[in-house]
Amino acid sequence: MGNQLQHYVPRFLLRQFGSGKKDHVRVYDKQSGTSFAFSASKKSAIAVAAEYHMYDFEFAGEQVTIEPKLADLESKAAEFVARLVREERFDFEEPMERATLASFLAVQMVRTRAVIERSNDVMTRMKAWLEAQGGAPEGFFDPDPLVGDGVNADKAMLARLITQAIPQYAPTLVDKDWVLLKTDRKHPFLMGDHPFATTNERDSGLRGNLGIACEGIQIYFPLSPTLALGLWCPTLQDACCELVERLRAKSQVSNLDGGELHDLEVATTTIDAIENGTPLRLQPVNVVHFNSLQVRSAERFVFGATDDFSLVKEMVASDASMQRGPRYVEATGKF
Repeated sequence: MGNQLQHYVPRFLLRQFGSGKKDHVRVYDKQSGTSFAFSASKKSAIAVAAEYHMYDFEFAGEQVTIEPKLADLESKAAEFVARLVREERFDFEEPMERATLASFLAVQMVRTRAVIERSNDVMTRMKAWLEAQGGAPEGFFDPDPLVGDGVNADKAMLARLITQAIPQYAPTLVDKDWVLLKTDRKHPFLMGDHPFATTNERDSGLRGNLGIACEGIQIYFPLSPTLALGLWCPTLQDACCELVERLRAKSQVSNLDGGELHDLEVATTTIDAIENGTPLRLQPVNVVHFNSLQVRSAERFVFGATDDFSLVKEMVASDASMQRGPRYVEATGKF
């Protein structure tokens, strides 16, 4: 299969953040605290959001790869992303646009180095806790003999997650409210090496609230320094509609104050963006929130269109755990 460098953040996305003839992308390394630039167009040996043979593994003594299927999906998604960036609107007359992008996002959610690190971390902590309690059942942690252990087992696990991602997750993503988010060159979006970022303002207690099917979930994915995707639980639009209805009813009997007028405008423009497929322009404070989610989700690298990584530096300085991506939390606190 050759000495192939395989990107887990597709090169077509990296090129969107590039500038100049060689598409130079600025990068901040959270682990080393350094920044540099590289060409997203050049097939260089720089392993930034990429690893050699990441999607190649051995199964029962045979060499297997899922890279061609990933390349095919990326090629289809790249066409729709390019059109979105160019025209800044969803095409409601093209059903394959949302279906293809949902499939791409489903795969992107599980294909990165961050996913491997999270899995290995929780398994290591669980093994240590079980051993401290007297040991796990015999054979509980034995590797599958068909894939062995170590790096090959990691790659096989990743391939399994990727091949299952579209049927498991894409239908849920399609059913979200999709909205285009727009900013300007003075306040650009950042993109982490795990660009599928989630947040949720609803507290679900021990059950967690960041699953893509959770009520209130908000999913964010950058497409360029000035355009991004938002996939929102429909309850967010419901809340906007209820707010608009309430404030309009109030305006019939009394004047709205400044805060209420602002809330009415924000809710109305948000509903319009969802229903019409046109961009929702974010305020700088909203862009900072978006970028903070990218920094938090990134395992190591954060990409930008400029050399301004002050937000990344501030977040890492205030919380050392930001030097790597988030880790799974066992709900009862045992490990």
